This record gives sequence, structure tokens and C-alpha cells, in this order.
Amino acid sequence: LIFTKAKPKGERRLEFRCFLDALSALSEKRYPDREPADGLRHLLTDHLAPLWSFVQVRGPSGGPNVAFCACK
Repeated sequence: LIFTKAKPKGERRLEFRCFLDALSALSEKRYPDREPADGLRHLLTDHLAPLWSFVQVRGPSGGPNVAFCACK
């Protein structure tokens, strides 16, 4: 539901700024008793940071190849 609310109508993907909005909404649902910034910090450190090694993609030089979405 959060994904559906965060994406523009008719789109199938999230722009980076919409993704950040979705993370914020998710942190408010997951940690309703915390301040929004504190909830987002906990969401990132408790749930996303441990998965970082799984989402890194190695580039041709052997280093991380991270793709960034251009926000409008």
C-alpha cells in the first residue's frame, strides 16, 4: 500500500524522491511511537543497512557500481 501511495498514478516505478517518501511513510508505520527522523534512522540501521552487502553490484573495475536515479 505504501508503494502504491508513493508512486505517481499510472507509473510502475518509483523515482528516488518518491522512494524516500515511501521510506518515511514506512518508518512512521513501523515506529509510530518515535519521532519521524528517529524512526527513519532505526528503519535504515535495523533493516536496510544489514542488507547492503546483498545489493552491491560490482563494476568492471571490481569496485561498487551504484546507479543513482535522476530526480526531477
